[in-house]
Amino acid sequence: MMRALRWFLLLACLAGLAYVAWAVPLGGQTLWDRVRGAPAPGAPGAPGLATAGGPGTLKLARPAPAEPGQADPAAPAPPPTDLTTDSDRQALDQLIEDRLKAPPAAGGSTAR
Repeated sequence: MMRALRWFLLLACLAGLAYVAWAVPLGGQTLWDRVRGAPAPGAPGAPGLATAGGPGTLKLARPAPAEPGQADPAAPAPPPTDLTTDSDRQALDQLIEDRLKAPPAAGGSTAR
């Protein structure tokens, strides 16, 4: 009888410790999350779900505001400022044509 009671108490203590490790958050993470290396809620790389109120209640987390000096990842990229114009293309075509017609001693290409 005493032996069975001792085993029951041991199993009850182990079950209680397992529950605490799995369900009770300490510093934003449960012991189980810390052991398996899950990122803390709100840390960079953390999923978009954050616990609010305890285990079993999930609430969508708001995206973090962009820090000053950093681009907003959701905003479209601005157009490039160094666009090539038609006159630039024509000038490049003329330069290539002149180089191809120049004699080899002056830096032109050789006939193949």
